[in-house]
Amino acid sequence: MPRPGTLAAVGLLTFALALAGCGGSSNKSAENTTTATTATTAKSGGGNQRLSASSWATYESTAAKAKTVNTAAIKTFRKCRTLGSTGASSTELQSCLGDSMSSVVSEGQKVLTTLQGLESGVSGACASALNALGGYVKLYIASVNSLQSAIKGGGVGGQTGFTTQLDNSQQVLVRARAAQAPVEAACKPA
Repeated sequence: MPRPGTLAAVGLLTFALALAGCGGSSNKSAENTTTATTATTAKSGGGNQRLSASSWATYESTAAKAKTVNTAAIKTFRKCRTLGSTGASSTELQSCLGDSMSSVVSEGQKVLTTLQGLESGVSGACASALNALGGYVKLYIASVNSLQSAIKGGGVGGQTGFTTQLDNSQQVLVRARAAQAPVEAACKPA
């Protein structure tokens, strides 16, 4: 199982996603796919319409807020992962997690709304990069929602998959963070 590590990024706008010091190793495949998509879009014509200074400020503000929410949640996730690895019950895991998962999901939805709003004013590589980042944010939200549902429903306990599901969610977060670099490269005002 991957060991949580710290990644430096603009702050998961994606959570969002956003994010700070989450878990897992970097995913070069996800980075390469995003980079290839961005490069292909840029070559296919139509130019690249970047974000305006005002829109870029909105992106950065959203990323910073998401980073704050995720940093707090990641600390909780790490603590609860340790608890889960000891065979804790669903009730104990729910108590440990508190509202951290719902906070992450709520912030992720705000990030998605922001990204969708930003996409309408751009084209080319910037639009592709924002779209790719949005896809990872959606995947992260879905993975956290799934984990939350499993715990609430009693379908997850320490040795029945909690740590694996939590690690999977954090791997999606790592991919979302990696998708931020192409956004900065393609969308930051020149």
